[in-house]
Amino acid sequence: MKKWLLWFVFIFPVLSAVNAQNIVKAEYFWDNDPGPGNGTSISISLPSANVKVVAAVSAAGLSSGIHSLYVRAKDASGKWGLFSGTIVLVTAPATTNNIIQLEYFWDTDPGVGNASSVPVGSPASNISVTGAIQASSLAPGIHSLYIRARGSTGKWGLFGGTIVLVKPVTTSNIVKLEYFWDSDPGLGNGTSLTPITAGLTINESFSITAPFSLTQGYHILVVRSRNAVGTWSLFELDSVKIVGILPLQFLSFTGQKQNTGVYLEWVTTNEVNTSWFDVERSINGISFTSIGKVDAVNADGMNKYHFMDQSPLQQVNYYRLKQIDQDGKFTYSNVIRILNTSDNGLSLQVSPNPASSQISLDYTTKEKTVIINIYDAEGRLVEQSTQENHTPLLLSIGYLRKGLYFIHLSDGLQMAIGKFIKE
Repeated sequence: MKKWLLWFVFIFPVLSAVNAQNIVKAEYFWDNDPGPGNGTSISISLPSANVKVVAAVSAAGLSSGIHSLYVRAKDASGKWGLFSGTIVLVTAPATTNNIIQLEYFWDTDPGVGNASSVPVGSPASNISVTGAIQASSLAPGIHSLYIRARGSTGKWGLFGGTIVLVKPVTTSNIVKLEYFWDSDPGLGNGTSLTPITAGLTINESFSITAPFSLTQGYHILVVRSRNAVGTWSLFELDSVKIVGILPLQFLSFTGQKQNTGVYLEWVTTNEVNTSWFDVERSINGISFTSIGKVDAVNADGMNKYHFMDQSPLQQVNYYRLKQIDQDGKFTYSNVIRILNTSDNGLSLQVSPNPASSQISLDYTTKEKTVIINIYDAEGRLVEQSTQENHTPLLLSIGYLRKGLYFIHLSDGLQMAIGKFIKE
């Protein structure tokens, strides 16, 4: 027999306002009154004129449905009060219905209990099962897979289903891998992953470069394979967050005079979509002209380059590199200074050095005029003039601020460079 226990809160007030007596006993009954003192007792722990009791009420033997519950109390003088009641809906307790059997079938229902069994393990109301589903008898193509469960009450549930693409089993080796970003370019048109060792499975590590055109944010990277008979697999994909591309870095840029030329060498890293390098030269460190082009390796890691300037300028040559990307964007390297002198070249002497108000320039040239440019230590042009050729040439420098200055003196064919300190 099933038993039910219902919890109630009972409040018993004084039975009479005159000569109020303590309540010492209480009882309840269902539906029909068995008479005072014959109901089911409710324990009163502390007799009082007003009593509040929380008690479990047994509903054993009652049928499911509407019933009336009544209570009454007795005082210390032995008198019972009138009963009071309430309506109670009695329902059967819920029963646990564990899953005890699973089965699956393809396409057509063979009837409950007649499909292929799936081991359940420990019965429970909710279960998670991992199992192998046989598809060896199915023809290649689209099929429907269904599964259903039976509970401990013996009843079968409705089945659930999904669509499955069944493909023939092949033992042909995988010979090609390719990947693409976001949009499928078509079978065979992705970017190849190489090299690979042909086999039924491929376990390789590859470095994949995100195209420069990808914006920052999340993108889909997709990979698929092709076997030796030309069949492509379904693709595998993952979400990749692009957080930005590291800019190319010039690790070094150096140069040195070699015979009649200047040999330049540089090392880079983080090359992504790099196209080429323009080698630029300047007579004053400000205005540069391209003198050559070197194609970029455009590969991960450190990359080394070199260039020979076969016809450097006399005296000082300034060099820099202009790195151009495939999209036309560019960055510059630092500027280096290489001195190129010869015994019969234009020479320049500056005196006194340091000087405060005036300097003397001693030089030798057959040209009628010379051009004089004065630059501060930051490479800014602070004075430019054309002078008649006579030596020594006196220049006033009293207006200049204190610091280091460079003088470029050119006769139109050659240039000499000197420096002085303004006190």
